[in-house]
Amino acid sequence: MSTQIEFPEFYQGIYQRTQPAYGPLIAEAIERLRTTPVPRHFRPFLGYMVWENPQPSFILLPFMYLATAEASGGITQRHKDYLPTIMLTAELCAVADDTVDRALHRSGRMTFPARFGDASSVPMAGALLSMILERSRGNEALFDAVRSFYMDLFALELWEREHAYADPALFDTWLEHRYEQAIVATGWALNSALILSDRPLWPRAAVAPLAQIGQDVDDIVNLIEYRESDGENDDLQSGIVTRPLIYAIREVPELADDVVELWAQHSALASRQLPIAELQARRAEITRATLPLYASIRRVILQRGVPLAVKQCLVEYEASVRESPPSLRPLMSDLSSAFLDRLRRCRYFDLDVEVGAAACERIAAELG
Repeated sequence: MSTQIEFPEFYQGIYQRTQPAYGPLIAEAIERLRTTPVPRHFRPFLGYMVWENPQPSFILLPFMYLATAEASGGITQRHKDYLPTIMLTAELCAVADDTVDRALHRSGRMTFPARFGDASSVPMAGALLSMILERSRGNEALFDAVRSFYMDLFALELWEREHAYADPALFDTWLEHRYEQAIVATGWALNSALILSDRPLWPRAAVAPLAQIGQDVDDIVNLIEYRESDGENDDLQSGIVTRPLIYAIREVPELADDVVELWAQHSALASRQLPIAELQARRAEITRATLPLYASIRRVILQRGVPLAVKQCLVEYEASVRESPPSLRPLMSDLSSAFLDRLRRCRYFDLDVEVGAAACERIAAELG
């Protein structure tokens, strides 16, 4: 049985160009996981997350890993052998994220906690982490990197869970922690390839703006495309603090009071620890009851927050390329540009900016 993968259609650029080369490698990695010896009673759970999943979670991470390997000397057998671990790493991120976010769907299918219940997420995360550490222990640098990555990620997610529907006084800190989750995940994917290539790690000053662009684009898409209509969580109703929200409040300070009012309704519901399906049904009731308030807040964020957030993405695009090693600047430009290009593909949105190879060459010229 061959693995059939559905690649995210909205991410073009480098992700589209490399699909013919990287797609078979990712499919092969999934097949290797299918034949990995694991306890018989664990296979149905692992299968649901890995080889039965038509679109691997956080599928852009293995693309970043392979692209970095290719740009730093070529994709070697060492990179191919570690690719299944990268896939497991992405799925563990999904289990953690979906459990903390109480998400019902991801990429058109039920999340692990929705399918098997929140109580199953802890043992599943433990089993996945055990597999990841076992497959990493042959390389001390890889082992230390993945251990540090998950320590940081899980600590940040615990903080986020405890501060859902935060007071506006915590908004800046909330966003910093949200970005840090993206930074450690992106850094892990990029740097694990460099470790296996015996190359210096990518500077944090380059990784951080790339990760923040990716997070901002995801948040903007969630707002513009109203992803709840596709069965995914709506950030505003889930108590998620985003850059567009913060920028909108800076422009219209009284918006903070409206957000507090809206979130008070949802916070009371979240504190009841309902099963995900029931939580989503009750949240829909609150959504209907608070629709005028929600629509008003969303309108201000779209009109005042999103344009400013997009401008900041462009600033971070230049920073991500500028701070990258010269040999990796073209790759960083491609990765950042692909996220920005995703905005062009949003419904009701047009991004008219110069990105890509020309901008990369301009920055390189400025740096001499």
